[in-house]
Amino acid sequence: MAASPMSTNVNGTRVDNMDFLNRVSLYRQFDERRHEELEKFAQEYQEMQTTIANLKADLDDERTSRRTWRQRAEFSDALLTRNQFALVLIDGDGYHFNRNLYANESGGAQAAHTLYTEVQQYLKANGETNENIEVMTIVYLNKQVPRKVLLDADIIQIPQQFNEFFWSFTSSRSLFQVVDCGPGKERADAKLRDTYRFYANNAHCKHIFLACCHDSGYIAEFDKYRHDPIARPKTRLVSHGNTANGFFNLDLPFARFASTFDMEPIHKVQKFTGPPTYATRVPNGQMVDDASSQTSLDAYINGTRIPTPSWEQHNYTDATTVTSVTSPPVNAWSTVTASTAKAPTRGSTTSDLSASAQKFEPTKPTISKTVTGDRNNGIPVNRINQRIDLKIQTPSQTELDRFGKRIEEQKLCNTFHLTSGGCFAYKCGYDHSPIDQALKRTLRYKARAIPCGTGSKCRKADCFYGHQCPWGNDMCTNPKCNFYKNGLHGINDLEIAKYVPAVH
Repeated sequence: MAASPMSTNVNGTRVDNMDFLNRVSLYRQFDERRHEELEKFAQEYQEMQTTIANLKADLDDERTSRRTWRQRAEFSDALLTRNQFALVLIDGDGYHFNRNLYANESGGAQAAHTLYTEVQQYLKANGETNENIEVMTIVYLNKQVPRKVLLDADIIQIPQQFNEFFWSFTSSRSLFQVVDCGPGKERADAKLRDTYRFYANNAHCKHIFLACCHDSGYIAEFDKYRHDPIARPKTRLVSHGNTANGFFNLDLPFARFASTFDMEPIHKVQKFTGPPTYATRVPNGQMVDDASSQTSLDAYINGTRIPTPSWEQHNYTDATTVTSVTSPPVNAWSTVTASTAKAPTRGSTTSDLSASAQKFEPTKPTISKTVTGDRNNGIPVNRINQRIDLKIQTPSQTELDRFGKRIEEQKLCNTFHLTSGGCFAYKCGYDHSPIDQALKRTLRYKARAIPCGTGSKCRKADCFYGHQCPWGNDMCTNPKCNFYKNGLHGINDLEIAKYVPAVH
């Protein structure tokens, strides 16, 4: 049988040509797919190598970044630990320090040390582990308010004691501050609230003690933070002898510093003080107001009412200190003789003063026949160069009453009205409006009741302070009279020997 054209005999074996061709085609397709797969594998391998390289780079970056941030975290933690502090905010208008400390020269320093110790003891007792935590204290107050309370309670006798207490308080510890916010009920309150708000979220401030529980006006502000996760855990209230009820509803812990603060009510002591205590001028030239200590004295001497000064001196740039006056003033030029009655003392009544005043006969300075110097422009002094105050006109009762009504709303600026240079105090709070000569004479008469801080060596041409005790030399029996403290009780010679050049 003949072979088919589509087949071939090879060595006696029949081979189908179509089948062969199909198989070759299949082999060729398989080789092509294998080649494509190899190309694809090669491409994927290259992509994987690139991905691996990128991941390695990212891993290295993460390692470096983690190491850097860990170092930063350790450094930050160390900084926070080194600079942690507890803040004590005190409303000085209502919180008074231990009354026994005001009488000591170092009472302010003792108060600061006691407060620091009590705060540290409280922190340790309540789980504070940082032994190096600092204590920062800020006292906000209007000095007129607590000073009046202490003067009226006879805890301090003169305003200077109050100032010296807080000077000692602030100088004893570098982080203890006292801020006088000036007159105005809300000034100290506003500063304390804003300071609390500023430090509430401060990471360095670990604890805040609020000594202001006497005033319910703070409750609304602190109530905003009762659920704050940061501010609430660090806030504590300092107990007060008269804590407002609303503070107990804030659900904040209380701390009691009984050795630092006076927990008992301070009561006014009824006493005879003569004229009021006056202002104090500190070395920076500003005057510290003390109108709070004014009292009324209706006594008459030889038919003339003793005036009751009721204003402040301020705005001098020298370092003179004017302290309080507790002796009743009469005519600033007067002296008394051995035959006259003694000056009133503590416990004297108005009637006692009036009775003794019937015998009082003031003596004005005399002028030596051999007096030298410029009488018009010089300063009168005696033989040992002690300044002598010349007689000034005593105001009538009508003028005194008119003066009292004039200063009811705003007190007169003594520096502006009684000196030629005028007042240059920044934002002076006293009255600069014009006054007539009668009011100016009364103002000058009142000013004579304040002892001059320079004393008998004063040579200022326009000095309106007194340079001798109005009660005269050794006749004043008030042991706390500041004319005595300033050395103005020993001026026995009131004869003008000469006039020395004045300092303008």
